[in-house]
Formats: sequence, structure tokens, C-alpha cells
Amino acid sequence: MSHILKVDYMRKLLVILLASSFCFKSVIAQQTDSTNLSTPDTKKKKKTTLTLAAIYSNNANYYGQIADEKIPYLALNATVRFPIGIYFSGLAYKLLNDSSIVSASTLGAGYEFNIVKKLTADVNYTHTFYPSNSPFLQASNPDILSATLNYSHIFTTGLTIDYAFGKDSSDYFVTLSNFKAFDFYTKDNKAIFSITPQVDIKAVTQRFYTAYREKRNNKGKPTTPGPPPMITTSYQNFGMLSYNFKIPVSYSRASYMLEAAYQLSLLGKNAVTASGTANSFITISAYYQF
Repeated sequence: MSHILKVDYMRKLLVILLASSFCFKSVIAQQTDSTNLSTPDTKKKKKTTLTLAAIYSNNANYYGQIADEKIPYLALNATVRFPIGIYFSGLAYKLLNDSSIVSASTLGAGYEFNIVKKLTADVNYTHTFYPSNSPFLQASNPDILSATLNYSHIFTTGLTIDYAFGKDSSDYFVTLSNFKAFDFYTKDNKAIFSITPQVDIKAVTQRFYTAYREKRNNKGKPTTPGPPPMITTSYQNFGMLSYNFKIPVSYSRASYMLEAAYQLSLLGKNAVTASGTANSFITISAYYQF
């Protein structure tokens, strides 16, 4: 009972933090995800840049959800950005519990632009190549179309709409987020320490879970005792999925950045993976920009 009350309290606290910041300005926008790489001097960039990144995570994170098995991974990313706002990216995953050299790979392209002062937008498309036996929860939705808005005020308030699809399923994801960077310069002004707390809530459909569960059961590895769980149409309903709190801490200089981040995700009652539970993610990243 105390665990349930604690989860409910934290969930209400996250919603209050989001609502208070959202009400300060009614215009909304989006967060930047881990494949959209940038350095702290982004506003000054007027040239074509290449950013390389190495990323470690203790578990694969799918909108706050996790798969049946823990999936720690390493990833390498390369992103090319042009002054007009167009960018291209590539990402390769290596699961630490997988014998394959490359466990999955992603190619993407997007366009980021200003609408008015303090309001920016980003539209992008990515496709991920998964092997047939991939343990990723999202393997049935390899294509993602994403549209975002991002408005800067006392916080940065964001709205992200993702459409994920594939031959087996398709889903919609909506994320409302608030985040703010606190920057601390060194005495010589050559380096920056940054802390960027972020709170977001996610609402989704979950048709991807039908394909995931069927594949797991067909492998003869059901994760719960008794008969395989029934696949129902409830996964098609749009509802609240997760409440997320993330704290990235970074150190950056002119050409590189090091970052460590912790994320706590509380799954809502509509989450089909494990409703009412909390998931923790730790990510360590290094970026270098040319």
C-alpha cells in the first residue's frame, strides 16, 4: 500500500510541475532526443557540422517502458547538420548480451527551423533495421515520423507527436515536456557544466505490444506462468502511458561534451508492459563535433 501511495504522490507531483509551467505560456514545443545531437554553442553555429557520439545505457528505453529482458547497449551515432536546418543521422546499436556485432541500426533525416522568435519546429523521419529475432520492444514499428514544436520561456515547453509504423502495427505517441538548462561557466569561460532537469508525460496507443507478445510466445518463451496472455483490442486505445523525470549532467568545451543522465519513469495504469511500476535508466554519452 505504501508503494502505491508513493507512486501516486510522485505521479501527481510530476503533473503539477508540468501544468504550472505549461500555464505560464500556452504555446508548446518539444524535447530533443538522444539521436538529435548538439553542443552547447548550437545558437552560434552557422556552418555545416559533423557530430560523433558514443552512448551507453543500462537498458533500452521505449517511452519509459522496458522489454521482458534487460537490454543494456552501446551505440555509435553520427549526425551531419547544414546551416539551412537540414540534418542526416546514423545510429548503430550493440546489445551487450548479444553476440552480433551490430544488433540494430538507424538512418534518419530531418529539418529544424524557426517559426517565430523563441518558437522552433522540427520534422524528421527515421527507419531502424532490426533482425528478425530482435529483443527490442519496438521492433514491429521500425519507421517513425515525428513533428515537434519547442517554445522557450522561463522553461522550455515542448510537444512531440510521433507516428511509429511497420508491416505488423502502427502507433501514435504524444509527449508534453518541460525542461530548463542551468549552466555554470568555469573561471576561464572555456568550459560549461550544465544540469538540465526535464519532466514529461506521454500518451500512446500500444498496438506494437501485440506483435511483440506474439513473437515472444512463438519463440516458446512466455514470461508469465500459464497460457500466453490474450491479445485484445485494448492496445489500440489512446491513453496515458508514463510520467518521466530526467536529470542530465554535462561538461562541455568548444568541440566536445560528456554527459551522464538518470531517468525515472512511472508507468500509468494504461501501460500494458507493467502498469503502476517504476523503471530507471542510466545513460553515459560522449560527443565530439567537427
